[in-house]
Amino acid sequence: TAYSHSQWVQGWSYEGGPLGHPLGNAGQGIYLDFSLPLLNRWRPEVGLSFEKRNDQELFNSESETRMSASLGAMKRIENIEWDLQLKLQRIQNREYRIREVEWQGGFFSYLRYSFL
Repeated sequence: TAYSHSQWVQGWSYEGGPLGHPLGNAGQGIYLDFSLPLLNRWRPEVGLSFEKRNDQELFNSESETRMSASLGAMKRIENIEWDLQLKLQRIQNREYRIREVEWQGGFFSYLRYSFL
């Protein structure tokens, strides 16, 4: 039986260990998240990440690298939390095709309500 684990938020767990990983078997990733001091009841956040998938070049395919930056802000009013994020990422060898470079961007908005 697989389950979600509080220390392993990227995927599912089984008997205390990860059950698969979004980056694959030979993947590597580093993630840096910075929360800044409150600014007019908003908490700004900056995120940077680097991922390398298929690092051992399994199945004679290229490795895929992703570099991303995000800028966000979170506001909490009693039991309601509002989270806004803007993200940009550069993907090299997208879907393991050599010299395939793509830029992706997105805007995300989350609204959460806590009953506790």
